[in-house]
Amino acid sequence: MPNKYKYDPTDKVRKKKKRAYIRHLMTELKMSNFCQICKLEDPKHPEIYDFDHQGNKRENVSNLIQQTARWSRVLEEVSKCQMLCSNCHR
Repeated sequence: MPNKYKYDPTDKVRKKKKRAYIRHLMTELKMSNFCQICKLEDPKHPEIYDFDHQGNKRENVSNLIQQTARWSRVLEEVSKCQMLCSNCHR
């Protein structure tokens, strides 16, 4: 019986590129927002922001990016969150 799930080296490269693209879009999203509690706005350092789920959490945003989910699915999950800086979130 032949193996119908053959290893495709281009699939790994494609997923890596897609993951990088989604991370780039997330960085752009974070750079255009601010903390909802303390109103901190720092577009030079988007890594200080976290997504805080407010209600129906289906999946972590970081897991969706790692799993190379569709951008529309990532945005759907982000829409359930509020943007907080690390100081306010933790």
